[in-house]
Amino acid sequence: MRLPSLTALRTFETAARLGGVTRAAEELNVTQSAVSRQIRLLEQELGVSLFRRVHRGVVLSAEGERLAATLHDAFNRIAEGVDRLQRDPWTLKIRVPPTFGVRWLWPRLRQFEAAHPKVTAEVSMLWACTDPGDGGFDLGVRLRPGAWPAENLTELFEERLAPVCAPAFIAGRKPPASGADFERFPLLHCANHHDWRLWSRNWSGGPFDCEHGETFDTLDFALRAAEAGRGVAVTDLAMAEDDIAAGRLQVLVPEAVSNGHVYYLVSPDPHTERPAVRLFRKWIVAQADETRTGGRAADRPEAAEANAGAATGKD
Repeated sequence: MRLPSLTALRTFETAARLGGVTRAAEELNVTQSAVSRQIRLLEQELGVSLFRRVHRGVVLSAEGERLAATLHDAFNRIAEGVDRLQRDPWTLKIRVPPTFGVRWLWPRLRQFEAAHPKVTAEVSMLWACTDPGDGGFDLGVRLRPGAWPAENLTELFEERLAPVCAPAFIAGRKPPASGADFERFPLLHCANHHDWRLWSRNWSGGPFDCEHGETFDTLDFALRAAEAGRGVAVTDLAMAEDDIAAGRLQVLVPEAVSNGHVYYLVSPDPHTERPAVRLFRKWIVAQADETRTGGRAADRPEAAEANAGAATGKD
């Protein structure tokens, strides 16, 4: 099958994306008449109208919308392929959720950089940035698999929830032993109350009212508030591991509850990974194994005993 002119396809995609001939001409650095001519030639070759006139300009026809979506994805993939070829082979572009990046990856990243000084890891912390159509990254971390095929995913670790607070917050107080005891503690929430509700339904002390307290956009903010003594946050223990080990936070009740969510490493192109990508993959999987099999300070018996002792004022 003979394809239409690449110039005509690119011109149409630009006009469709920017919403008109004028802006397309500016981006492509050509005249408006040149843009119009390319679109007209493309319509003649395809035998369909890609735009239709309305009161104040033009809009895409149904055929134009379908072609624009296809071309947008195709040109993005071409750009990604060219970028990979031109990129420094030892530079990594990594995307992770913000709290995961700040609280789990950053504290460990120096180890990787020290072990592999040739590799430059550029970490972007963004929400909803690792879907199959996003592109522009070598590896990503996401919670839940989303639309990725199994071959693109490597399981890291699951979220396990427990309540934490600052040691000074609980000093001199009796730790909660029942749902009713939690009524006297201010709760700190991340975005919604889901994690607190889940934990309250599954711990041994019975459910309690989780609808009071302060709410934050991210878990990182909620944990910072807990460190400042604002109340009790329920957290994935992996995200609070360093703070617990450093004594900035302690586990209020040493009962971890799984919420069924798993962090995955995403590789857009697992069959053609560069050496730098393979090095980082091996390293982060090993780090996740430590977290999953014993790196979580709050899960260790000695940590639970220390937390209980701190809560009751004992050495």
